[in-house]
Amino acid sequence: MKWLKSFIWVTGVLMAGFLKPAIAQRYPFYNLNVENGLIQSQARGLAQDKDGNLWISTLGGLSRYDGEEFTNYTVRDGMLSNDINTVAADDDGKI
Repeated sequence: MKWLKSFIWVTGVLMAGFLKPAIAQRYPFYNLNVENGLIQSQARGLAQDKDGNLWISTLGGLSRYDGEEFTNYTVRDGMLSNDINTVAADDDGKI
């Protein structure tokens, strides 16, 4: 009788695991690179501002991605250097 209780318990646990619907999540993945407008291919840092823009620091300058296109910033735009080590956003959304 003891083996029957164990069998029923193990069977119940196994069936509960098999009967649950499988839940999978799919996340969109986009490979963005120089061909898409990124200023340089070696990214060093990432930050997201309060508007959802993605800022990417690279060896060639700073790139902002708004979900559709890149806007690039270099010494020609007033940056002190094109070699940007890191990027961060504060609570006010300032980069």
